[in-house]
Amino acid sequence: HIHHIMTGPIPDPNAYPRRSFITRNGRNITIPVLAFPSVALAIYSSDDDQPIANEAVRHAVEDLEISYFDVAPEYGDGVAQLRLGE
Repeated sequence: HIHHIMTGPIPDPNAYPRRSFITRNGRNITIPVLAFPSVALAIYSSDDDQPIANEAVRHAVEDLEISYFDVAPEYGDGVAQLRLGE
């Protein structure tokens, strides 16, 4: 059973600061400065923890409209990447 920790109104995603970038193929894009710190998923190392990780990612994407995920193989020796990929 998963419980939401956040209380109160969900922040307005349009209020998040964004940064402009030019891609290698010349496209001008913006990405949010606010990222999901997937290192936090590394503490969920048991397969039984996947639903908790799924809920955290769902909340970030659907409720907060976060589209930038900071991830590296060093985060929990690959656990964060695994949890994010599931």
